[in-house]
Amino acid sequence: MKLFDAHIHLQEAESLTNLKELEICAWINCGTSALDWQNVNDLSQKNKKIIPSYGFHPWFLNSHYKENWKEELTFFLRSQGSLVGEIGLDYMIDVPRPLQKEIFLEQWKIALDP
Repeated sequence: MKLFDAHIHLQEAESLTNLKELEICAWINCGTSALDWQNVNDLSQKNKKIIPSYGFHPWFLNSHYKENWKEELTFFLRSQGSLVGEIGLDYMIDVPRPLQKEIFLEQWKIALDP
């Protein structure tokens, strides 16, 4: 049986040495903010089974928001075959809903742009 991991954060892993032992054919490695997008990119360059996914998760909007995040996101998305994510809305956290909606919609627009 071939396994596919559709949501993982390998950039947070202590070590990636055991990846070859796992019988997983591919991973979608989700970035959560501009702070980890470069690491997501680097991991996907080292291992072709790692599919990069870049996004701004609402948990990190208060602490990692940068004015030029859209340009950075677009750069990483266009640098190789990749996905938009991790994105979403989370109204259980202390991040203003209007900010969450704005960032979510901007990422949605970027994802739809060919």
